Amino acid sequence: MADYAHPEVLVTTAWAEEHLNDPNVRILEVDWDPSSAYELGHVPGAALIDWKTDINDVIRRDILSREQFEKLMSRVGATPQTTLALYGDMRNWFAAFAFWTFKIYGHDDVRLINGGRRKWIDEGRPTTTDATKFTASQYKAKDANTKLRSFLPDVRQVLGRDAAGNCFLATPKGSTPSGSNVQAQPDANTSVTFTGITSAGETTAVTYGVNDPQPPDVPA
Repeated sequence: MADYAHPEVLVTTAWAEEHLNDPNVRILEVDWDPSSAYELGHVPGAALIDWKTDINDVIRRDILSREQFEKLMSRVGATPQTTLALYGDMRNWFAAFAFWTFKIYGHDDVRLINGGRRKWIDEGRPTTTDATKFTASQYKAKDANTKLRSFLPDVRQVLGRDAAGNCFLATPKGSTPSGSNVQAQPDANTSVTFTGITSAGETTAVTYGVNDPQPPDVPA
């Protein structure tokens, strides 16, 4: 078996086959298109997670809510102590998205099966078209961990953009803005030049002292 740096999040197809009958492990196939994947044959005992309807709220156009996550986990018979082993179509693209979503709602033990459907099938491992049935559980999720998700204001802050979309880089006075000169928190007692491109495509710059109570207005 391959040795991974983080076996708590990435497992081999061999590991998955060894745990097909493990009651503490739930194998979940996360598909973009179940009709061309899960329904044609899947890992024995695996439950289907439809990315479009199970992981997303189709009304809010957002990830599923905490209540929806609890219903999903209850449907597949999982508890907060269950090891969830995920794989899927499109080289685990949507399985990885589900991994992130499950961690947002605090499920501790979530793992990706390396290689996804393609590797499992290419290795000649067992598949079935039989529907998998589970005894429903009463799953209770944790509150969403918002530290695992960034929204538009967070991205703007990282990029140094204002609300209008203008981008400004804080650089030491007299220097030319570049990747190595950008300072998110310049040293005290120095002057800083905010240099950027306005929404009209014009170059603009403003210099101020970092001890000033606040930067001057930057021309739009």
